[in-house]
Amino acid sequence: MTVIYSTHIFDGVDDWPTHLLHLKKGGVHYNGAVKDAPPAAAAAAASASTSGSLFCLVRGWLDEERAERRANAGGVEVAP
Repeated sequence: MTVIYSTHIFDGVDDWPTHLLHLKKGGVHYNGAVKDAPPAAAAAAASASTSGSLFCLVRGWLDEERAERRANAGGVEVAP
């Protein structure tokens, strides 16, 4: 069975998914097991958070994408 679950609320879902699909710029950035997901560089810093590891992983990916958008815009904040 496949369930597509899209949320911004991560409370209680750390152990629920077995696989992730990360879309980035209209393409597949990662598709595979949660345990094999490449952590974002910022995920280590975020792991000090009280939130779960899935939240930290996703937050790290989002932080990296924001940094890429800023770099490509010359340091100016750009809407996603």
